[in-house]
Amino acid sequence: MEKIKCLRYKSEGVPVFEYIEKNEPGFDEAGIRIIASSLCNTSELRSYIGGYKTGYGSTYPMLPGEPGHEAVGRVISIGEGVRKLRIDDLVVMTGHGGDPCHRSYVIRKEKDISAIKPGDRNPEDAAMLEMFGCAYHCAMAPGGESFYKGKKVLVIGMGSMGLCSIQILKGIEEIEITALDISRDKLEIGRACGADFLKKPDEILTNEKFDVIIECSGSTAGQEMACKMAPKTLIFSSYSTKEIKVLQNLWFDANTTIYNPGILTSENFLKTVELYNSGKLNPSLLISRRINASVEEYCEAIEEIRQGRIIKTLMIW
Repeated sequence: MEKIKCLRYKSEGVPVFEYIEKNEPGFDEAGIRIIASSLCNTSELRSYIGGYKTGYGSTYPMLPGEPGHEAVGRVISIGEGVRKLRIDDLVVMTGHGGDPCHRSYVIRKEKDISAIKPGDRNPEDAAMLEMFGCAYHCAMAPGGESFYKGKKVLVIGMGSMGLCSIQILKGIEEIEITALDISRDKLEIGRACGADFLKKPDEILTNEKFDVIIECSGSTAGQEMACKMAPKTLIFSSYSTKEIKVLQNLWFDANTTIYNPGILTSENFLKTVELYNSGKLNPSLLISRRINASVEEYCEAIEEIRQGRIIKTLMIW
C-alpha cells in the first residue's frame, strides 16, 4: 500500500511528520497530490502553543494534516460522479470538503475545490487563496464592490488579511485606500498591493474621518483605535481573545454600522479564484518564506510567526 507524508501534532509543541496509508477517492471525490500548503499564522501558532481548549486545531493528538486548511495541488485520480475536474487539473482548496491540507496527498469533494489557471505564475503561490477568500468575505459584507465606490477606506494592519483586503479593493472605481501599520517595510508591501497612502499610527489623527475602516491587525491597539475613530462602517476582519475598551457613545454619535463577518463562504472563495485566474490578485507579494515539509523548518517558521516576522509561509511538498 502506497504511503503519504503528513504533519501531525502529537501534543502541544510536538509536531512530527509521519506516513499513513493512501486512500482512493470515492463518489464525487478527487485525489489530489499537494504541491504546497500555506501556514495560517493563527492556526499554526494556536496548535503549537495550545491556545484554545476547543475548536479546530486544539484537540491532541490531531488528525493527520491538521491544522492545514489552505493548499494547492494537482488532480491525480477521480471517483465516479466527478463532472468538471480532469486528471492534471491544478486546484485550490480551503478547510472544507475532506482531508486536512498539511499532507502530500488529500481526498476532496469536487464541490469544495476549484480549478486555477496560473499561466506563467508559480502555482505554489495559489496555496494561500483561502486567505483572499476570507478577506473578500469580510470586505464585501456591507454590500459588495458597488458599496465602496467613492469611499475613503482605512485598512489597519499589513498582515495577510490587510494586504489581501487591499488587493481585493484596489480595482474599485473612485476608491481611496490608506494602509496603516507600525512597520514601514510592511507598509511598502501595502503600496505594492495597491494602497494609495501609507501611514504609521503616530502619523494619523484619531479625529481623521474615513467612510470605512477594516481592522485586520488582531491587536488590542488596532481594534481600540478602529473603535475610537468611529467610521460610518467598521469591519472586523480580525479577532482577538483579549478584551478591548470601547466608547460606545462614539459609535452612537457617528451612527456606525459594525460587521464581524466570520468564516468565508464557498461563493466568496470561488469569487477570489475568479479574480486570481483573471490576473487581478498577486499572492506572491505576501509570501515571506518557503519551507520543506520537515520538523526543523516548520518549527523555525512557527517561531518567526510568533515574532511577527512572517506574513505567509508556504510548505512545499
